[in-house]
Amino acid sequence: MAGSIIVIVVALAIYGAAMYYKVWERKKLLESGNIVNRDKNFWDYAESFSVSNVTLEAILNRLNTELSSRKVGAARITPELQKQNNRILINGTDGLHESFVATIDMVSSEEDINTYKMTVHSMKYRNGRPDEQLYNIFYTAVEKTFLAFDPNVKVKTEFVDRKTKRSFL
Repeated sequence: MAGSIIVIVVALAIYGAAMYYKVWERKKLLESGNIVNRDKNFWDYAESFSVSNVTLEAILNRLNTELSSRKVGAARITPELQKQNNRILINGTDGLHESFVATIDMVSSEEDINTYKMTVHSMKYRNGRPDEQLYNIFYTAVEKTFLAFDPNVKVKTEFVDRKTKRSFL
């Protein structure tokens, strides 16, 4: 009986320490500007950015700069230009169990304004819920990329209905 209580107390202490670390790390990322406060399930929304005369190559270069300044643990987010498709393909992983595929597509070009749409197409995660931090780092980097070109960038969001693979093991 006493052994069971000790095990429970130790387990609760470990859980409490893990939660404290997660809150501390989030606070540190918020203060440094690597993430921002977001609504629940923000990854379920695509974002469209309308900017003046910005090419996919320029977006890719700036996005690489933004992502390289946001290294957290084993997380890796790697964009690559697919010029023939007018898009940037982005693969992201936390280095363990989670991964996603996203794109930034040029959806229109009218006069001096180009519109790009960033969408997360597929997500793979464990324990029933994506790691908010990985997606927040990615969304923040994309948003800051477009803000670097035009501080008055027009942003629209739309809900993305997707099927997601969930793994509990």
